[in-house]
Amino acid sequence: MQKAKARVGAWLRLRPRLFSALVPLYRSAQRLRCRCLLLVCRPPKDRFLRPHRLLSLPPSDIEYKTLLPGSALRGRGCGWVLGGDWDALEHPFVNDRRYRAVRDVVTSGSRWQDTEEYAEALESLEKGLPVRHCWTREELDRRYDALDGLVETIRREGYLKQPELRRRRTREAQLRRQDEISVAIGRHGDILYRDGAHRLAIAKLVGIPLLPVEAELRHSGWMEFRLQIERYGTAHGGRVPQPLLHPDLDDIPAAEGCETRYRTVIESLSAPCTVLDLAPGWGYFCQRLEGRGFSCTALQPPPEIAYFLAKLRRACNRSFAIISKDVLGALTDGQRAFDVGLLLSDGLSAGARLSVAEVLAALSSMMVRQLFVEPEAFVGRVAATGEERPSSASFLEALADATGLHESACLGWSAEAGSLHRLH
Repeated sequence: MQKAKARVGAWLRLRPRLFSALVPLYRSAQRLRCRCLLLVCRPPKDRFLRPHRLLSLPPSDIEYKTLLPGSALRGRGCGWVLGGDWDALEHPFVNDRRYRAVRDVVTSGSRWQDTEEYAEALESLEKGLPVRHCWTREELDRRYDALDGLVETIRREGYLKQPELRRRRTREAQLRRQDEISVAIGRHGDILYRDGAHRLAIAKLVGIPLLPVEAELRHSGWMEFRLQIERYGTAHGGRVPQPLLHPDLDDIPAAEGCETRYRTVIESLSAPCTVLDLAPGWGYFCQRLEGRGFSCTALQPPPEIAYFLAKLRRACNRSFAIISKDVLGALTDGQRAFDVGLLLSDGLSAGARLSVAEVLAALSSMMVRQLFVEPEAFVGRVAATGEERPSSASFLEALADATGLHESACLGWSAEAGSLHRLH
């Protein structure tokens, strides 16, 4: 097949006007083929999924690659769903020869002509096979000159999307890219490289904070999890309880915005420490705090919520502990002590969270040196459980008695969760 394509390409190269006219038609035909196939092989319907949306994530989140063939599924982020073992974490991206070549050039000052990748490209050209639209050594050298320009552009201006590069008519446009870096999402939410190795390697080595990528392919197991999130959201007014932090889920509407409250807690803590989250919900605060170096433990919510908590912990590559209230008595004294306790609004209904009595019992068996609590948000939903509804003041007094923390300060207020207090 490669040799046949090479012969066709050689014939077209002798007819540049025909070549220039046919290339856009060929690419349009590829996109049309993708859309037609999706009509036949329909992926599961997900109201929250926008297949062509660019995801934004740190380059360091892409640690592995998938060896699925690129051309068979390439379709500008068309949203394929495929089962199988293609998402096994067996092929680190740093072992890719293109990454090694970029590393040698960017960090060691080597020339492209001295890399293993360049030598392999020359071998292909000698066999009469094109290498990334190049047919001669001169064209190959011009391509690598354009890559040098791309390195400098990314260093100087950050990562620019392909439309912006084409508008500028820079040397990088000679690379003839028509799409962004593409990735695949594995069954557990792992983001795997698929196409765009040079750009991804440059972004990693130069230190780009956020990178736009296309999610070309999703594992059927991940798609099933998305559908479970959709069913939950549909049953709860089209929203999930808290913002989701995975790049493929972060556009799903949430019942509560947690960023301001998270910032208030962070600003009140001088350094990373141990945290016990008594109302973790779907894990927003544990995920954010662990990402800042905190050691977090979540008190296990009821089974349905615990399922989402554990799945999202794995999807976001976090490792915070989840402990059941039933095992609190078996913990050692060292395991019972925490620097910080959190009792913040989790966006859940009263029936989907621990009761006030269960929270007070858990706090009585643990030791926290300070507690952040939003009393109005917590006691405002107690009535649905059949408990006697305490006032915010009496709830704060009960928390003070359970923890021995009798100093209180109000740190702020939000429309969705009420006042935020710190007991210490």
